[in-house]
Amino acid sequence: MHRFFERVDKIFFALLGAALLFNVAITFSQVIARYAFNSPLVWQEEMSGVTMIYLVVVGTTWGIRKSIHISISVVSNFLFKKVPIVPDILEIVGYIVYSILAIIYGFQLSALTKFQTLPTLGIKQSYVYGIIPISGFIMLYFVFEKIFELLKSKKEGDEI
Repeated sequence: MHRFFERVDKIFFALLGAALLFNVAITFSQVIARYAFNSPLVWQEEMSGVTMIYLVVVGTTWGIRKSIHISISVVSNFLFKKVPIVPDILEIVGYIVYSILAIIYGFQLSALTKFQTLPTLGIKQSYVYGIIPISGFIMLYFVFEKIFELLKSKKEGDEI
């Protein structure tokens, strides 16, 4: 099972890197087309926006998996000296709430935009925003993985 998670990490990292590289490339090509040839790419702005949405949502999901979101350890260490597991529990509860909200409102946003298309790309906006509930489910999966790791480390008596 551990190797499965390593593969998921590599896939997420590759997707993020490819999306970032693609976004930089199309933005650079837009600058060249606009200033060198005086003929801007009409689709670039929408494609850059779509790519940025995917970068943020997939990056947030990957950040939960890798525990790289901002946390204030100085405050949590000071407030919860006697019960050091409390910040971890609060973090997990926050992730669960965020994931559920992403699922609920992501589905609503996708449903609201199912008849709208991006003018220059011709892509339905529901396809663009469909990544939000999908990532919400993946986030929940990663949160449950964190819960099992926390229970396992607590059972073994390790320091969290």
